[in-house]
Amino acid sequence: MIQKISPKHLPFVPKYGQVVYISTGSHKRVDHYVRDHYDTLQSVFKLQALDFCTLHQFVEQSMAYYAPHLNTAQRQNKSLELLHCYRAIPTEHPILLFSLTGLWQSGIAHPVLYGVEIDAKWYRPLAVTFSRLAKAVYQETSAHQKPASAMPNDLEPDLVPDTTAPADDYSGSVRFRVRDWEPTLDTKSQKLVAEIIERIDELRNRGVSTAQLRDLIDDNEPLSRIRITKDYRIYLPDYDNLEIQLPSLLKAVYFLFLRHPEGIRFKEMIDHHNELLRIYRSLQPIGGSARQEQSIHSLTDPLSNSIHEKCSRIREAFVSRFDYSLAKNYCITGKRGEPRRIMLDPSYVLWE
Repeated sequence: MIQKISPKHLPFVPKYGQVVYISTGSHKRVDHYVRDHYDTLQSVFKLQALDFCTLHQFVEQSMAYYAPHLNTAQRQNKSLELLHCYRAIPTEHPILLFSLTGLWQSGIAHPVLYGVEIDAKWYRPLAVTFSRLAKAVYQETSAHQKPASAMPNDLEPDLVPDTTAPADDYSGSVRFRVRDWEPTLDTKSQKLVAEIIERIDELRNRGVSTAQLRDLIDDNEPLSRIRITKDYRIYLPDYDNLEIQLPSLLKAVYFLFLRHPEGIRFKEMIDHHNELLRIYRSLQPIGGSARQEQSIHSLTDPLSNSIHEKCSRIREAFVSRFDYSLAKNYCITGKRGEPRRIMLDPSYVLWE
């Protein structure tokens, strides 16, 4: 049975299309099956356009994504602290946790998620049980519009949210049961949370926007330096030496903006045609002069949308590796008509 869960303090929330297996520890038959047939289960859920993973993998991947500044040992220690939040969900059976939307919206108190209890009957093969569950989850997720992969510059993507829109209940073969759930916090922590909420409400009443409140938090996030090697590879040494991979043309655009921390208006890209072409040729010395010229001409043409598309793809390359609250500092951003720039302090850019 699919049940609706309204958690108040989950550290991370599954993205659209992601299904997380959470064990209760009391159903060894199911746990052993997941362990021994993990690749098969991934294939079964992939047939339904779903991404299956265990809770341990989900937490570890989330920590790497949302806290890239932690080293491997710190990340593992923190992951152990977070696992109990999910295991505190009141259920007798193992569950599959998923979300019906990847977009986060303001004005809703808590994220709404769904869980499928795995009530494995002794007489039914687990392969059949998981196949049925995968189809049931697919039916629910496919009823909702898939979130757009590219987000507007003034919106944050579906990463670490405070809130989300509620999913509608459905009638029919799948029954729902609503459960309000909140992991237990100690008295001091509950008092601190209440004080923070009170202060946030006070700031909102004084006209401080949600975006400004997020910036207050995001500004405290540790940023990594960015290192450009002699062979033009892009590394973030303070994020476990994470590499950002970009095709040569996107690298040329990115390097141009790194070299111009003051920013460049898109309509003035034509003024940087020759500089951009030199950078591109240094990245791709064998590529055909005429073809390179055409690519750069399209990028610097004021009537072309090419530069917008390239900046969006650069942003996706960073957002695919770590949280947008951090990634936005490395992307090419700016308001329409104003200079577009990379927010990262130029002193953080290391050229070999």
